[in-house]
Amino acid sequence: MEMGKINAQTLSRHAPRYPFMLIMGLPVIVIISVPTAHYCFESRYQQEFS
Repeated sequence: MEMGKINAQTLSRHAPRYPFMLIMGLPVIVIISVPTAHYCFESRYQQEFS
């Protein structure tokens, strides 16, 4: 119960910052996901052509 209350209070307090956090977080997600997807496609193509 206490943790839920604290989380709700912090969420309501930091609500205006959320769009900024999303904008800052999107490039990080892309930078992390693109190399992994590239590696998956590379390994898949190597299996097909070998």
